[in-house]
Amino acid sequence: MNNERIKRVAILYGTRYGSTREVATKIGEILKKSEIDAHVFNLEDIIIDKKFNLDYYDGIILGTSIYNCSDWTKGAKKFLKIYSKKLKQKNLIFGIFTLCGTASDKSKIPELRKTLIEEKIHKYALKSQCYDVFGGVLDLSDESKMSKFDLKIGKLMCNTLSNLKRGKNNDFRDWDQIKTFTENFQEILQLS
Repeated sequence: MNNERIKRVAILYGTRYGSTREVATKIGEILKKSEIDAHVFNLEDIIIDKKFNLDYYDGIILGTSIYNCSDWTKGAKKFLKIYSKKLKQKNLIFGIFTLCGTASDKSKIPELRKTLIEEKIHKYALKSQCYDVFGGVLDLSDESKMSKFDLKIGKLMCNTLSNLKRGKNNDFRDWDQIKTFTENFQEILQLS
């Protein structure tokens, strides 16, 4: 075993109905299997506390669900507003992922990466070494926790997305894609 210090990563997530939390948790599990000290945090807790210590970490992964087809969660936007200066000053590996129902169509992912990630981080003059857009979860079932407004939007989306099913829990997360993203982040982190 070499004498290198174990790398530490914070996985910060903003979620509305829990699917982004599940992805963040899975990313943490994958990193821990590779002997990376991974910590998963809900952005709402970090924003309330305002004492998150970036100095403790070698890498940050920011994950957010998408609201209204283009907007990050409030927690993700507030995190960047509060911490973007410090992120620029630190030599951290910075990864970002979003969950978006439109990404269920894989051909749309390159454009979604541009609009949902690149344009957003450009606003804060940040750079991300590793980012991706994953399909999200659109639960249109009777057991859905979605608001009436979100359910209405989801049902309207059924008219344009052929793979979206009314009355079903539509889970478009590609766990292999998520694993690949995590492995890419881990490789960049280990090389830093």
